[in-house]
Amino acid sequence: MKRIALMFPAAVNSSLVLVLLLIFCSSNLRAQQNSPAESAFQMPVQIRNSQEIPFKTTDFAFVRLQYSCTTRSRCRSAWLTDYPDADRAFSEQVRSLTGLSVNLEGLVLGVADPALRQYPFAYIVEAGQMSLSDDEAVALRDYLLGGGFLMVDDFWGEYEWEIFAEALSKVFPDREPVELAVDHEIFQSFYYLSESRQVPGRGGARRGEEPRLMGISDDNGRLMVMICHNHDFGDAWEHVDDPWYPKEFSMGFAVPMGINIITYALSH
Repeated sequence: MKRIALMFPAAVNSSLVLVLLLIFCSSNLRAQQNSPAESAFQMPVQIRNSQEIPFKTTDFAFVRLQYSCTTRSRCRSAWLTDYPDADRAFSEQVRSLTGLSVNLEGLVLGVADPALRQYPFAYIVEAGQMSLSDDEAVALRDYLLGGGFLMVDDFWGEYEWEIFAEALSKVFPDREPVELAVDHEIFQSFYYLSESRQVPGRGGARRGEEPRLMGISDDNGRLMVMICHNHDFGDAWEHVDDPWYPKEFSMGFAVPMGINIITYALSH
């Protein structure tokens, strides 16, 4: 069979090459933007292992606290935010990364439920919507002073801070939250975290909101309450396996910091 050679003018060839090159570069750029950049983050260095940590218990259950909403907000069940996906996804990370015995289903308890005393860790989400009765405030105070630990997450801005501070003052009228510096033990209880970073929600961080990690300690210096204001650890945990949520915030900080918190809560 006779081969037929197709000849194009040099100008056409160079133009075609240029167009193809532009298409390739554009496609490659879109792929880089839309694909998770696995090399863009590194897990913090693990500096301790479970065998060397003096745990009070090696059994962990994620306990979410159910509360009533303040009349100053329109919420009905803000305590349910991210439930149960965040609780279960984070519990799976705790199990796989620490080797602790983990209840992967988690629990929901009322603030004043006597069963809360059986669990060293409790979690409150959207605390800027929370209202506590006098009985709930006393029960939460007794739980914390008796060795419990509370993580407060996902509330934003000064208005929500004021609502949370009002509820907190009923629990601890004589104790004020203080900023936690990165040299605090909780930043090095399992992973070494040399810096703090804001954990954004699925819609991103809110502009102008300064992230704060604050705490309240007992008379012996044991941290009882960790307050994550202008952060959303719950979203980072819930979407840890979703490619669109940045790994630098989930596995780069929110999960390791969460494991540090659990390690601290179960060993102090």
